[in-house]
Amino acid sequence: MKIQNVNLHSDILKKYLSGNMKDFISYENDLDGYTNKIRSRKDFSLKKRQLLSKVLLKQNKSLKNKNIQVENIEKLKFSNTFTITTGHQLCLFTGPIFFIIKILQAIKICKDLENKFSDYNFVPIFWMATEDHDFEEIKCFNTSKKKFSIEKNSNNKCVGSLDTLGFEKIYHEISEHFDSKPFKNELLELYKNSYLKFKNIADATRHLVHEIFKDYGLVVLDSSEKELKNEFKDILRKEISGSVVHEKVTETIKQIDKKIDKSFKQVNPRKINLFYVDRENVRSRIKLKPNHFEIDKKNLSENELLDLVESCPENFSPNVLVRPIYQEFILPNLSYVGGPSEIAYWIQLKSTFDFLNVSFPILSLRNSMIFLSTRDIQQLEKLNIQVEDFFKNETYAETKFIKENSNMNFNIDIKYYSDFVDQVRKSVRKIDENLVSFLNSIEKKQIKDLNTLEKKIIKSQKIIHQSEIKKISTIRNKIFFNGKLMERKINFSEYYSYQGRSFMDKLYRAIDQYSSNIILVEI
Repeated sequence: MKIQNVNLHSDILKKYLSGNMKDFISYENDLDGYTNKIRSRKDFSLKKRQLLSKVLLKQNKSLKNKNIQVENIEKLKFSNTFTITTGHQLCLFTGPIFFIIKILQAIKICKDLENKFSDYNFVPIFWMATEDHDFEEIKCFNTSKKKFSIEKNSNNKCVGSLDTLGFEKIYHEISEHFDSKPFKNELLELYKNSYLKFKNIADATRHLVHEIFKDYGLVVLDSSEKELKNEFKDILRKEISGSVVHEKVTETIKQIDKKIDKSFKQVNPRKINLFYVDRENVRSRIKLKPNHFEIDKKNLSENELLDLVESCPENFSPNVLVRPIYQEFILPNLSYVGGPSEIAYWIQLKSTFDFLNVSFPILSLRNSMIFLSTRDIQQLEKLNIQVEDFFKNETYAETKFIKENSNMNFNIDIKYYSDFVDQVRKSVRKIDENLVSFLNSIEKKQIKDLNTLEKKIIKSQKIIHQSEIKKISTIRNKIFFNGKLMERKINFSEYYSYQGRSFMDKLYRAIDQYSSNIILVEI
């Protein structure tokens, strides 16, 4: 099912998928696009490669020397190796299942490119948002019947630095909630060896992601390293002295408003799109004032701020608009796999990348997925309901079933009435033209009454067919959770608890790495 055919996302995303945003991207997410992108990325510096490999080896020192991830990190030293990247916040136990889908799609792109371009290596990267400070967004995960949550006073600290004290509560809740499930112990081991073994959320998340994807060669990167930020100092200075991102993104938004969509609005740029991280790992916005800069109520001159860039670049943290620039600056990257909102704000950035002479990646919109059992799919077939029907409106599928199983066909019946009125209208017009408007008002009222009658009949029929209607409603609730696709709310443990690692392999096989389809996965 094509994502642009359902009413889930913004008009700008649909126009992007329809090919109307070519001025705001680099290459298409297809093999021709990757052929061109590889050619343009061959000049990525060996110095940056050596540094990147060194940092990753340090961050992943707990991995065994013969591990696939370690081999991939070593490959990054060479000019024929490129990355495919995705990233996310450090959600508790991975948060919604699209966290998993994004990573698997990046991995699958790498595997396919390896088959198509045998002279090159392709390494999947997961970019951890360790410096994000919104703990409220990451502190919980859901199954269809329970919410698991951690309460902690984060005080605007970078979430990666927060300790894992108190996380044992979730371990016991998982044990109780999945008590009768065949893969409960595997889930408990994943959680225990991550959150109960490591002292902070960054290390716990790194281990968790490694364990889930250890067979796929995924490399996890924490970009907060001083050595990586040091390489990025020149762009940090330009942002502080010239408000580069604000200027270029504002221009792009105006272009999109003029050429494509006047209602476009995703992420509004600030005059300074950076945060400052202090010694206590508290992350504060850098604000540009008329004659100075302000960080947590402290005033600094431009020279003082630039001196800090020089002496401690690791303390400067990108916001949502600078982070993509930083990512592509330090990685030999070809594409970024992101969700709908991510793709929409990346579209704003192409001119900024060009101005800063940083390569703009291929944008790969992640697949969306629906999870239904074999029994659910068979029931839909029996009821003559398609998955697409659930995306039209909340009651469309139920109403469709009633209309198909009722003796009345209101579309035809109302047409008969309209045809009859048309004949009367012709006769009336010959008698007195002034009477036509009176007839039109009668027709309008009668059609309104007939539509009301139809709704009452459908309501009555739903009582008669309540067993079938309940089945349709149950399946709709498996596709949507509180009005949102399940993939945006439900954690992977919901399905993993039944199928274990075979569920991950099933997801991997289902992914269509070069499309943006909504994919039905039979579980």
